[in-house]
Order: sequence, then C-alpha cells, then structure tokens
Amino acid sequence: RDDEIGRLARAFNRMADLHQQHHQRILKLNGELESRVAQRTRQLRELAVREPLTGLYNRRYFAEMLDRCFSEAVRYDNDLTCLMMDLDDFKGINDRLGHHVGDDLLVLVAGIISSQLRSSDIPARYGGDEFIILLPQTGPKRAEVLAERIMEKFAAETALRLPSNSLGISIGISSLLAVGAKES
Repeated sequence: RDDEIGRLARAFNRMADLHQQHHQRILKLNGELESRVAQRTRQLRELAVREPLTGLYNRRYFAEMLDRCFSEAVRYDNDLTCLMMDLDDFKGINDRLGHHVGDDLLVLVAGIISSQLRSSDIPARYGGDEFIILLPQTGPKRAEVLAERIMEKFAAETALRLPSNSLGISIGISSLLAVGAKES
C-alpha cells in the first residue's frame, strides 16, 4: 500500500530486517569471541604448567601427574619409572662461564630429553639444574637404556659446544614394578 499504513509496514519491515542483521552479526561475533576465549584459556593453561626457560613441565604439574600415574600403575598393575637428573658442577659452569651459558645448557638438556621421549612420558624441570621424567609402563631396564642415551647425547653436544669443559649429567632411576610381571 502507498498510504500511511504501507509506509509504517515498510518501516517496520526495515527495522525487522536490521534487527535480524544485527542479531546475526552478534551471533557471529559471539562465536568468534568464544573461540578466542577457548584459545586463550588453552594458552593460559599451557603457561601455567610449563617452565618458561626450557619449555618442560613445571614441578607442580609433575607432582599432579605423578599422583595420577602412580594411582593408575597400582590400579592396573603396570610398571612406572622415574628418572631424576642433575647436571654435574652446574654452579661451577655458571661461575666460570656465566649464567647465559648455564641457561643455554639447561635449554640443551631439555631439548635432548624431549627428543628421546614418547608422547606418554612426562618431562619436567624439577629445580635449578634438576630434571625429572616420569615413564609410564616402563621398567628399570628400558629406563636405563633411555638414561644412557640422554647421557651420551649430552656428552656429545657439550663436547661440541664447550670443548674445554668436561660436563656430565647424573641420572638416578626409581621404579614401581608390576606385581605380576617380570622386570622390563
């Protein structure tokens, strides 16, 4: 219609169309915002469990995972092994060569550790120059092989990078063995 009621109907329809467009835009923006919030939440969660220098898990997260893995190993009668590592004479390296070299060594060790593990293994920086790895469903013999590989790679890398300094890494192994299984 071309009268006052027609003009009112057209104005109402334009308002309804604009409302629908704004509503669709708000729904789209809301979806994008929810996606960004979920991404930031994942990033924050990752930052909360990672140690910033090495990128390995932090001690708090490791303790949580140790509790969980220990309970699972006991419940399902699986092996569980833990490797504890310490850089030999790390304080001396820091004193002689500087903390930047010490930090580089920590990053090097973290990279070597990470390169040798399965996705189910849990590596963490335990403290200053101490690292720890939780190895689910792993007995002491397989853990010893892993420890040897880590020590060999560390020795080779440090001989290339710091040839005038003899550096070592000490590794201890502790295992919970499945009751019904032979040592693996």
